Amino acid sequence: MAPYCLKMFQKRWYVLALSINEDRLRIYGLDRFENIEITKDHFKFPSDFNAKDYFSSFFGVVIDEDIPLQRIVVRAFSAHQHYMRSLPLHLSQKELYSCNEYADFELTLRPTYDFIMELQSYGTMIEVMEPQSLRQTMKCCINDLSRLYKSD
Repeated sequence: MAPYCLKMFQKRWYVLALSINEDRLRIYGLDRFENIEITKDHFKFPSDFNAKDYFSSFFGVVIDEDIPLQRIVVRAFSAHQHYMRSLPLHLSQKELYSCNEYADFELTLRPTYDFIMELQSYGTMIEVMEPQSLRQTMKCCINDLSRLYKSD
């Protein structure tokens, strides 16, 4: 593998590297490495690579370029709007509207698995307003969760 950069996400370190076998960039969790061997092999680091730019359309470390870049609007209710202002979900986050009851925030990113999991972690403190496809994904997740507890 040819390492490009390190990234910390959710208190874990990852390395973005060119997989020699697959000839594509992949992300590897450093805590999963079992054996590292330093070799005398060298690779030419691409002069046009910028880690910040590379990760700019993603939430965390799930890299899926097949998911299109999308405009996402999230409504934060009550006191959670202050939390979203102080700890934005993404660098692209902008506040669109606010009142006492809620605030709407716009983000532009690819809604990957880790982003959806983050949204789910806020429960009823947020609501995805746009796009409809992400609202539907959230609804399916909620329905699946409800089925797990249906027998109680």
